Amino acid sequence: MLQAVKDIDPEAMAYFEELQLDKYYADLFDPPHQHTSAMKLLVDFFQKQKPMQPARNEMAREAIRQVKHTLNLYQDHLRETLVRLRNHVLIAIALTGFVTYILVCNIILWHAPWLAISSATAYYLIGVIGGLFVRFYNEANNKDSPEDYGLFVSRLIATPLLSGLAGIGGVLVTATVSTLGGSGSALSLDTIFKYPPNLDYLIGAAIFGYAPNLIIGTLQQRAQRYTTELQNSKGEGKGDGTSKDE
Repeated sequence: MLQAVKDIDPEAMAYFEELQLDKYYADLFDPPHQHTSAMKLLVDFFQKQKPMQPARNEMAREAIRQVKHTLNLYQDHLRETLVRLRNHVLIAIALTGFVTYILVCNIILWHAPWLAISSATAYYLIGVIGGLFVRFYNEANNKDSPEDYGLFVSRLIATPLLSGLAGIGGVLVTATVSTLGGSGSALSLDTIFKYPPNLDYLIGAAIFGYAPNLIIGTLQQRAQRYTTELQNSKGEGKGDGTSKDE
C-alpha cells in the first residue's frame, strides 16, 4: 500500500514519517542527506519531464482500493462477531429466565411452604450479590472500555440470573458434602430450605455465586480481543498490539 501511495504522489510519504525508522519500510523512503541540492534539482526536473504513466497510476490506485476493501471486510467481520456474541448471550438470558420462572411456578403449584420459599430466595439473593460483586470488581479493573455493541450490558444482565441459580446449586452441594462427611442431618429439602437459613449454606451460596463469572470472564476476554483488533485496524491501538499498515 505504501508503494502505491509513493507511486501516486511521492510527497504524500511525508504523512508516514513515523514508519521511516522501521526496517520493513525504510527502503520506500529516500535516505536522508544523501543528495546534494544540485542532485535534488536534477531529480525534480526528471520527474516533471517524465510524469507517471496513466496505467501505473491506475494500478497503484487499484492496489489502494483493494487494501481498503480488505480492511473494511476485516473490520465488518469483527463487528459482526461482537454482535453475534451479544445476541447469543441475550438468547441465553431469555432461556435461563424462562426456565427459572417455570421452576418457581412449579414450586408454588406444589404448595411448598412459604418459609422454605423464603429460605430459597435468600440463598438465591446471596448468590446474586456474590456474583455481582465479583462482576463489578472485574469491570472496575478493566481500564479500556471500547465499543462492544451492547455485549457489556448483556454480560451484566446474565450475571444475576446465573449467579442466583449457581447459589441454589451451591447450597445443594454444600448440604450433600456435609451429609457425606457425617457433620449434618439426613439430606432432605425440608432440612436444606428450612427457616432461618443455615449459615453454612449461605456461605456456600455466596461462593458458588462467583462461578458464573468464570464463564462470563472468558466471554469478556474474547470481546476484549475483538475490540482491540478492531481498534488496531483503525490505527487506534496502543503499545505492542498496534498493527501496521502494509
